[in-house]
Amino acid sequence: METIELNNKTEFPKGKIILQDGRMVDCYPKGIVTESDKTTQPSISEQFAKKRELELDKERFIKNAFYFLAHKERILTDSRMFLCPVPILSGMSISGTSGVRHPTLGVYLEWWMSYPGAMPTDKKNRKCLVYHLAGSNMSGSNHCAAIREDGKIKEVSLYPFSEALKSFAKINTAYMEAKILYQAYTIKQVLEILDHEEMGDVNYAKTIDDAFFIHEIDTLNGKVRYFEEYANKMSERCQMAQKSLKEEKMLRFYAEYKLLEVQTGFELEVLQQQKRDMKTAFRNGELTNELYQHKLIPINTRIKDIKKELVDFKFKEIQKVFPDKDVAFYQIQNFIDKQERESCRRES
Repeated sequence: METIELNNKTEFPKGKIILQDGRMVDCYPKGIVTESDKTTQPSISEQFAKKRELELDKERFIKNAFYFLAHKERILTDSRMFLCPVPILSGMSISGTSGVRHPTLGVYLEWWMSYPGAMPTDKKNRKCLVYHLAGSNMSGSNHCAAIREDGKIKEVSLYPFSEALKSFAKINTAYMEAKILYQAYTIKQVLEILDHEEMGDVNYAKTIDDAFFIHEIDTLNGKVRYFEEYANKMSERCQMAQKSLKEEKMLRFYAEYKLLEVQTGFELEVLQQQKRDMKTAFRNGELTNELYQHKLIPINTRIKDIKKELVDFKFKEIQKVFPDKDVAFYQIQNFIDKQERESCRRES
């Protein structure tokens, strides 16, 4: 089953809500509901009238979405407008998904302004507002709906859909308790108030253009932040990979060096034994001094060459592993010893 993990409990000061931008708005408590009010069942005609009004409010919201956006600042200053219920039922693949039910006018306004993709512009540069979320939170497949500035409805897809859903639900759930406790206008009432207050000299088209412009800037800034974070992650991974590669090269070098040390050690032992035998033969008079010195020179030369080969191998291979650093052999040896101790500690 699809779920969105959210903290539905948001603590606000009594009689107030705090919006996403930090502003605090006064609220108006609802009247006391009596037990008789709870048990009174509305008549069929009342139920039909309420259902019809909800359908009309849905139409009013979609038709006036850009009008509400133009009056965003006014709506965000009045909790009764902000908490105005919007009867849009999100079409999730699992019905009843928590977090997206019972959205409000303010929730849509905050989501439009904060989520990249909530205010798209189509290929013909026509502004759109996404108002209906529909799809699967698990697969990401979605077919959401947006209202164009010319009043036409178009299907849009949001990617990644889970992020779009999560962002909407996060804002919506922040006001769950406020929706229960405080008064709210209907869509019809909000429109009547805005129409009554509207000033003829205000350029609402520019207000909408500005809102889209700000949204676009915020979206681009968000992309910049994303790519910066992505670049930092890739840089960290590269550094870790380089470190791992260096450690692997170090281990390989150390193993090759120890093998060479053993091989040369055998040869040196043979040569040293030859020198001892020759010295004994010289003392016993079996070799003349001239012959002794003649045979000793190539042995000493070979011993010197072997020791030099071992030192040269050590220096050249360390340079290959650390071309940009001055690393001593004892540092590599200490690193290997430390790894071996840690490995033994883990095994024990």
